[in-house]
Amino acid sequence: MLTPTRKRWRSRVFPTVWPLGNPQVFAAQPKEKVRSVFMAYPDYVDEAQFLVAQAASLESAKKIAVFFQNDDYGKAGSRARGAEAKAAR
Repeated sequence: MLTPTRKRWRSRVFPTVWPLGNPQVFAAQPKEKVRSVFMAYPDYVDEAQFLVAQAASLESAKKIAVFFQNDDYGKAGSRARGAEAKAAR
């Protein structure tokens, strides 16, 4: 969901399924404003935590390479990967 669309979305109540963009935009909103938003995928933080835990527990991985987009969204996933890797040690 792009910024202009998001501004219109805030002023109305209609179901929004699988919005595109950073899911953290919706996480930062008050719950009463996002009751009609249905996310169909995790954000990078959730994905990073899950994938690192899986690699560590199922594959006994000692090193993990990560490609991420160099913006706030991608960096949040990279930080989560680092935190999860430390917890898995």
